[in-house]
Amino acid sequence: MQRVPIRFLGLVPALLSAAAVGAIYLPGALRRSAWSDDIPWLEYTEFPICYAIGRPVCAVGYKILFPVTVDGLVLLRVLGVAGIALLAAVMVSCLVNWGVPAGRATLWVVAAVLLPSFHSYAGWGAAFMMPWTAVLGFLSGLLWLKADSRKSGVWRALAIAVLVLSLLSYPPSAMFCWVYLGLRVLVLRTRPKLVLKQVLSMTWLLLVAGMGFVLIASALRLVKGIPVSYRFRTLSSAPEVFEKLVWFVSHPVVVAARPFLIDSPSNTSALLTGGPILVLVVIGLASRSSGRPVERLASLCLYATILSLTMFTHLVGVENQLEYRFMAGISIIMFAYISAAGVEIVRVASLSCLNLSQRTTGRLVTVSSLLVLILLVPFAVLRATQNIDRVFIKPYNDKEKYVQEALLGFDLDLHNRIVAISDPSFYPSRQHLGVYSTVNDLSHPWVPAPMIRLVLREIYEVHDTIKVDVVAREDTNLDSTDYVVDFRPFAQALKD
Repeated sequence: MQRVPIRFLGLVPALLSAAAVGAIYLPGALRRSAWSDDIPWLEYTEFPICYAIGRPVCAVGYKILFPVTVDGLVLLRVLGVAGIALLAAVMVSCLVNWGVPAGRATLWVVAAVLLPSFHSYAGWGAAFMMPWTAVLGFLSGLLWLKADSRKSGVWRALAIAVLVLSLLSYPPSAMFCWVYLGLRVLVLRTRPKLVLKQVLSMTWLLLVAGMGFVLIASALRLVKGIPVSYRFRTLSSAPEVFEKLVWFVSHPVVVAARPFLIDSPSNTSALLTGGPILVLVVIGLASRSSGRPVERLASLCLYATILSLTMFTHLVGVENQLEYRFMAGISIIMFAYISAAGVEIVRVASLSCLNLSQRTTGRLVTVSSLLVLILLVPFAVLRATQNIDRVFIKPYNDKEKYVQEALLGFDLDLHNRIVAISDPSFYPSRQHLGVYSTVNDLSHPWVPAPMIRLVLREIYEVHDTIKVDVVAREDTNLDSTDYVVDFRPFAQALKD
C-alpha cells in the first residue's frame, strides 16, 4: 500500500478542525449585532485612525468591505470565523506533521481557538482581519525556518514580505510567527542550542520586517497627512522599560496562565490561581527537557523568551492596555505549555508513584489527555457562545430596542437637533477583563450619537443628517426644536 506523503498527513484533521470551528462560531456571527467601533464606522468612508496607528492594510480592508448597515456586518463576522477556521487548520496540519496524533491535535487546536482571545474575532465586525493576520504571521515563521533549512534567499524574501504585510494589518496578531516557533520546539523537543539559533534567526526576521513595516506605515501616513497616534510610540526610557516588564509579568503572563477565565482577579486571587499553574508549568517543562540541569534551565529560559515575544509589539509600545484580542499568541503558547507540562506530570507520576510500566504509562497518558480534551471542548464551546451572546449580541438588541422606543416622538419637521443624555459613569461594568467587562457599549462615549443616527436610518428611514449632541446631564436651556433621548433609565435598568 502506497504511503501518504507527509505533507498530506494533516489534511483530514485540518478540514475537521476548520469545520468544527465554523460550526461553533458561525451561529453567533450570523445573528444581528453591532458593537462599539462598528457603530460609528458604519458611517465612515475613510479610516484615518488605522493609518495613525500603523495599520494601513487594515484601513484598505475596511474601506473595501465595511458595510453601511448592521445586517452587512454579518459578512465581516463570517470572514472573521473563516480566518479562525483557517488558523486552526494550519496549526493542526503542522502538529500532525510533527508527529502529534491526529485526534489529539484536532481536539487541542479546537480548544485553543476557543480561548477568550478569539471570541472578539467572531463576534465583532471590526475585528474580522485579526485572525487572517495571525495566519500570515504563523506562515511567515514557517517560511523563515524553511528558508533556514534550505538556505533559500527566495523563501527568506517571501517570509519577510508576508510578515511585513501582517504587521501592516494588525501588529499584535503578526506575532504569531513566534507561535509557530513555540509550538514547533515544544512538540519536537528541540535542543536548547538549536532553539537559541532559531530564536535569534526569527528575531532577525522580525527586525528586518519591522523596519520595513515602520518605513511603509510612516510613509503612507505622511502621504495621507495624518498625525501619528500616541499608541504608535515606543518605549524610550529605562523607567518605562521597567514598568513594562512589571506589567507584563503581573498581567498578561498571569492572565494567560488562567485559560478560559475572563474574570478580573485581585492581586491575591491572581497569585493563588495563576501562580500554582505557572509553578506546575515550570516543573513539567523542566522534567520533559533532556540533558544536564544547565540545559534544562536553558530550555526553560528559551520557552519563556518565546512566550514573551508573542507580545513583542506590546512590550516595545507605550500602552499597557490588557485586552484579550492582543493576547491570542501568548494565550495559545501558554495553553500549549500547560498541556505539555500536564502530560509530563501525569507521566512522571505514573512511573514513579504508581510504578507502572512504560507501555502502560504511555496508554494512560494518551487516554487521560484525550479524556481531558473531550471534556474541555464542550465547556469551551459553552463559554465562547455565552461570551459572544453576552458581550455582542444581547447588548445590541437591548440598546436598539430602547433607542427605537425613545425616538418614537421624533419628527423631522419639528426637531432640528437630538440631545442625548449619556455618560460613561451611568453604566455598570462587570468584574471581568477587557471587552468582557462591558455590560453595554453605550458606556463608550463614541457610541450613543452614531447609535441614534443608525436607528433613524435603519428603523425610521430618516437619512437626513441630524445633529446629535451628547451631554452628561439634563440641559435646562433646550430649544423647542430639540428632541431629548435620555439614556439614564436604560443605564439604571442594567444595574437592577
